Amino acid sequence: MKTIFLTLVFLPFSASAEFKKFTFDNPPELGTTKAGQKISLGGISAMHVVSQDAENIEIIGITDRGPNARKDKKRRPFVLPDYTPRLVRLRLEIANGRVFFKDEILLRDSAKKPFGGRPPYVPGTADRGEIEVPVDLNGHVLAADPLGIDPEGLCAAPDGSFWVSDEYGPGLFHFSPGGVLLERLSPGAGLPKWVTRRPSNNGFEGLACDGDKLFAILQSPLEFKKSQNELSIRLLEIDTKSKNESDKTSAVYVYKLNGKKFKIGDLSRSGPGKFLVIEQNGETGAEATRDVYEIELSGATDIMNAPGTKPELLTEDELGRQIKILKKTKALDLAKAGFDVEKAEAVAELSDGRILIGSDNDFGLDGKADFKTGRVKMDPAKKSLFGLFTRAP
Repeated sequence: MKTIFLTLVFLPFSASAEFKKFTFDNPPELGTTKAGQKISLGGISAMHVVSQDAENIEIIGITDRGPNARKDKKRRPFVLPDYTPRLVRLRLEIANGRVFFKDEILLRDSAKKPFGGRPPYVPGTADRGEIEVPVDLNGHVLAADPLGIDPEGLCAAPDGSFWVSDEYGPGLFHFSPGGVLLERLSPGAGLPKWVTRRPSNNGFEGLACDGDKLFAILQSPLEFKKSQNELSIRLLEIDTKSKNESDKTSAVYVYKLNGKKFKIGDLSRSGPGKFLVIEQNGETGAEATRDVYEIELSGATDIMNAPGTKPELLTEDELGRQIKILKKTKALDLAKAGFDVEKAEAVAELSDGRILIGSDNDFGLDGKADFKTGRVKMDPAKKSLFGLFTRAP
């Protein structure tokens, strides 16, 4: 068993709130590039709290599609092209500031073939193609992966299995406790076809389980030719036991962003009809806005029962008059607290009411790929961070 040490820092949040910051200092290695650069575990995009007591918090996190660098708006360099997204089990030891990496579970299909992180279709094709062509670190075009998945949301079902949300399709995948595919919901095959209108790389960002129901939230507004606002995010309620094979959606609600540059970071259940949502603008330092809100379904308009209603086609004034959006109450101001990360992408509430936040560190990558050398810029200080908070008073 590999031991991973954390730096434990106490920071002020408010008069009655506690904030503990954990730095993932020594994650295990995932692989080595052709140029000899070693890539370590990171990219935590969501998590599920397995257990907690006074000394330990055990979590299962999920990585996204794998380490990929920046190049331009047309190409996306995949640093480890054959990377398999995975579940990782960590134990946070609160008293002494240590974390133990326990094990990992690779995601596989029903035939036990590993999933990959490259797009499952050729970019630019169909109505849900990514706009960036996948390439390796030397700029060579990579083939599409029929089992490509970009996990961004995670929740556990009552039987111990896992549901995972995917940005590519976008889709929802049901895995056994051992990571084997049990069921897949995709546009037109369990999910509404209109979810394909999500912007490139902006599919389902958060996922919450509530019995036989799933709640999946998109990262950004859907795209329509006559869109009037860029603030309306759709939250879907999915009935996994529905016999409707084409669309199991049972309700759709509207979440309103605080501004045009804002996006959703994650979603998790906090109680009956209530959820925690991360909303952020992707900035760091003084320009950062990174908040956790609690939202509640009660009183919100189910737009499935309002035929013809597309919140994206309404002006902000019309939206306010015609639709009762999800009520949201700020639970945490992460930027004000000092949790200064670019991507807060995991949120979970503990049984005692404290909130655990995790960050996606992009596997320690920082900057564009150099196709001539086959190398990518890395930042040793860019680590996965966890923060343990009490709610704002």
